[in-house]
Amino acid sequence: MALRKLQIVFGACGATLIVSALWAQQATGQATPSPRDMATVNYTGYWVSVITEDWRFRMLTAPKGNTIHLTILMAAEMSRSGER
Repeated sequence: MALRKLQIVFGACGATLIVSALWAQQATGQATPSPRDMATVNYTGYWVSVITEDWRFRMLTAPKGNTIHLTILMAAEMSRSGER
């Protein structure tokens, strides 16, 4: 009895797999839309940086010799080359 139930369950699963595979292969008559057409939101356009911290250092050029916000490597190269 248990073997018969197992055969029925496996038969039903197999039939479902075959039917779903055949259904997935059906031609719909139209081309698949591109990912751009399927997207719900279009994020293309102009991107700007949001300046919230240290805005004065981004908006103005630093005075000559100001190396506070430079990396250590850049400051070492400048002092080695004589720029100050």
